[in-house]
Amino acid sequence: MNVTPARLGLVAFGLVGLVDIANACSLYRSYEPFVLGPKIRYKAELEPAPEVHIQEIKRGHSGETTACANWGSIVLTVPAGDAGYSFEIIESSIGEVFPSGFVRSSSGYAFPAGLRFYWSDGATDDQELIELLVRITAVSRDGVLSEPTVLKIEHAGVQAAR
Repeated sequence: MNVTPARLGLVAFGLVGLVDIANACSLYRSYEPFVLGPKIRYKAELEPAPEVHIQEIKRGHSGETTACANWGSIVLTVPAGDAGYSFEIIESSIGEVFPSGFVRSSSGYAFPAGLRFYWSDGATDDQELIELLVRITAVSRDGVLSEPTVLKIEHAGVQAAR
C-alpha cells in the first residue's frame, strides 16, 4: 500500500476519533470567540477595568474519565453587554486554563454573563491547592480596550476522606 501524506492524515484522524470515543466526555463550553466589528475606532484612554467575580470552582473527583470526573472547572462572571475578554495567566499552579484571544459569553447579554473554563484536574478525590493570578482585559465591539484587572483565584484543595 502506498502511504501518502493525505492517507497518513486520514489514519491519524481515525485514531484520534477512536481515542475520543474511548474517553467520551461532554463538557459544556460557555464561551465563544469574540469578533471585532467592521469599524475600529481609536481611543487614547482606556475604559475602566471590568468587574470579574468567581462564581464557582469545581474540582475533579474519583470516577470514570468517561463521566468527566477528571475535569475541574472555574466559572467567572463578567458584566453584561457586548464585550470580549482576554485572560492572561500571570502565575498558575495548574497550567493553562484559559483560551487565547478574546472570548465572550455564549449566553448572549444575560446578566451576569458566566464563562466556564476547564482543566484536567485528575480523577481523584485528593486535589492539590490552586493558585492562579490572571490579568483580564475587556474589549468593545469597536476595539476599545479596558484597563486590565487582576484576579486572584484560589482553592484550598480537597483531601479525600480516609
